[in-house]
Amino acid sequence: MLSEFKSDIEKTVTSTFEKMRGVGDKEISTEAVADIGTVRDDSKIFESFLWINPRDKKGAGQPKFHPIRPYPEFELPKVGCGNIWMLWHFGNAEKKYGPYCHITCLDLCLKREVVQLSKIRKVMDWLLDIAISHNYIGQNEKVGKLSELEGRRIFDLAYRDLNFLAIEELFGEDNLNVAGYRYGNQAIATLYDLKLKTEQTKKENRKRTSEEVITDEQEVYLCI
Repeated sequence: MLSEFKSDIEKTVTSTFEKMRGVGDKEISTEAVADIGTVRDDSKIFESFLWINPRDKKGAGQPKFHPIRPYPEFELPKVGCGNIWMLWHFGNAEKKYGPYCHITCLDLCLKREVVQLSKIRKVMDWLLDIAISHNYIGQNEKVGKLSELEGRRIFDLAYRDLNFLAIEELFGEDNLNVAGYRYGNQAIATLYDLKLKTEQTKKENRKRTSEEVITDEQEVYLCI
């Protein structure tokens, strides 16, 4: 059942990229990549912005360079994880922001943005770990060094596997249709909660297995 479900999703992903195959990075139309953010333009240079972050207590009110503009000119985007993945690794060339993976907590003015950045980083790291473990990208390769088309392909494969892993862990292989597959449109908060639930389930399963082993050993001891 699992292999059949994976096969159906693989066909969907392959079909989408077949339509875009053969198009060079600089020739991709805005329509073709409308759902993955700004097309990378290597002729543009990402900028740094000099401003004072009121949250930077150690900075003593001194301006520092940041990869983004201050709030409210910049806010972490509320978009699906597929779009976040592209911004995370490729940045936003239109606004001259570099890859969002370089943003730190001291680049953000609001505490809620810091919390959101932490959630985004956890989900992005989860996806990248899956991509590396399934050999979609090499251990030492950087997604941002690839073409945007290839970067999106890696996301779709890793996102597909993330769903399979989480659904199997939480519901079992016989319930793969519980969550369905929404092609990268899930919010970061949804995937973050899914990650926490998956980790908690793994922890509970390990504890249950450990208790079962102890019980078996006790039974063997009593029989002796």
